[in-house]
Amino acid sequence: MVFSTTRGHTYVRCMPPTSAFVLARCELDGSNLFLISANNEPDYLPSVLEDGRLIYTRWEYTDKPLWRAQKLWTVRPDGTQVNVLWGNQSVWPDLLKDARQVPGSPRILFTGSAHHDWFAGSIGLLDPRLGLNFPDGLTKVTADVPWPECGNGPVDPVESPRYHPSGTYPAYYSPFPLGEQDFLVSAQRDGKFRLYLMDVDGNRELVYEGVHNVFHALPLKPRPRPPVLADTVAWPLADHRDAPAPGVFYSRDVHQGAPAVLRGQARYLRVLSIDHKTYTYWHQRPYLSTGPVVSGFSLTA
Repeated sequence: MVFSTTRGHTYVRCMPPTSAFVLARCELDGSNLFLISANNEPDYLPSVLEDGRLIYTRWEYTDKPLWRAQKLWTVRPDGTQVNVLWGNQSVWPDLLKDARQVPGSPRILFTGSAHHDWFAGSIGLLDPRLGLNFPDGLTKVTADVPWPECGNGPVDPVESPRYHPSGTYPAYYSPFPLGEQDFLVSAQRDGKFRLYLMDVDGNRELVYEGVHNVFHALPLKPRPRPPVLADTVAWPLADHRDAPAPGVFYSRDVHQGAPAVLRGQARYLRVLSIDHKTYTYWHQRPYLSTGPVVSGFSLTA
């Protein structure tokens, strides 16, 4: 079982005392709990791909501004082979979440949401075989709804030329693909999210309307079981957690991206790491006392 947790005891860098939750795994009875991600900012909304890897939304703050930096990544269930799936160098959409693989297809259905407005969203599809960043492999299903906050990009590829809005639905949330054409989705109508069965052409049937918003619908039906990827790490069990076995960093080529003249000249490798933010003074303003200080600047006329 994989889930997001605050057990990393770290904080988001740019907010009040808000925990930066990370991914963890455990047995169904809660035993053998281990953290499998070590991001400085939140990792969240994981789901299982058909090849056994996990896909999730990662807030990658390193060398980036605080917005336009929450895109889709993959990781093995043991926390190894962390890789970007799509969009880590892209502005559009602002934030990709609720990612799930279309059954029997390499494509990914997702909500294109916003860094600040969590309940805004337009539905999109990705084919990561066609590229890693905008606009390669990206199409929008809900063609009438712009990507929130960032707006539409210089191009706005649409999934179906036959799409029609079938009314006013300003926001979408938590789509679940049923096949290449159909999906369950929460769509906002008259200020409330209702559950619909929808297709890529815009046809929709109301499935359920509650007193309050309806989110994260899942179909209860048999599905092919993804392969179990064997662990490739030595888990630090309780009896030796204070002195775990050493690990290894591996790079196939430390000269990748460096000028050719440096090849064969390197004698040392410098490894840079951004420490986690493990405490906060947000309850004691001013704003620059966020502890530890991330950055601060002032402008004068």
